[in-house]
Amino acid sequence: MTLALVLLSGACVRGFLYAVPSLHSTLSFRPELVTPTSSFHRIQEGVFLYVSTGSPYSGDVFHQPPLVFALFYPVLQYVPASLQYFIRCALFISVDLLLAVGFARLCANTLKLEEGRVYKVKNQVIWLSQIPVSPLFRPETLSKTVAFIALLNPYSVASSVAMSTETYVWVAKYSDLTPNVGIFWYLFIEVFDRFVPYFLFVLHLHPAIYVIPIYLRLA
Repeated sequence: MTLALVLLSGACVRGFLYAVPSLHSTLSFRPELVTPTSSFHRIQEGVFLYVSTGSPYSGDVFHQPPLVFALFYPVLQYVPASLQYFIRCALFISVDLLLAVGFARLCANTLKLEEGRVYKVKNQVIWLSQIPVSPLFRPETLSKTVAFIALLNPYSVASSVAMSTETYVWVAKYSDLTPNVGIFWYLFIEVFDRFVPYFLFVLHLHPAIYVIPIYLRLA
């Protein structure tokens, strides 16, 4: 298994699924795959707001990063409608392939840094220092396996077909309470407005408090 074959397989699977527009239409509204901060339909609404008002952020509808807007605005505004879907599919496939290559390179570089190190717990060599039973997880093939998992796991494929994008800063405020698979929207529906800043602080801080203890335990 080579990295090129993995990338080709991932592109072909996505291309095949994109060839069924009804599948994309169904998945693009699934709350398991898209949220208010990652829905491609919000980008389309942002383009409309930009054309109408001069700013895609003039309402509480569009929450995508400016770079995402800049990437898709020319496609949605200037490309003929008959070609828009094809170009959007090509963009999403290209981004997924770049991410898979990045994961593979990161894995390969990490293996180089870890080469020769032996990890022990209570004088027992742990599995990180031993040759895995499965050939998929051996050092020479691990980077390809990582790329394969990144490209061809069902959630990754479904998210790509749904054209789910990502955002970064806006999510800290979480002002759009559209239902999704997370718990934030439900919690903040129930919370009084005066307590919202407090719970935002606590919930965003909560994952961070585990970093140092886990590092001290595993380092």
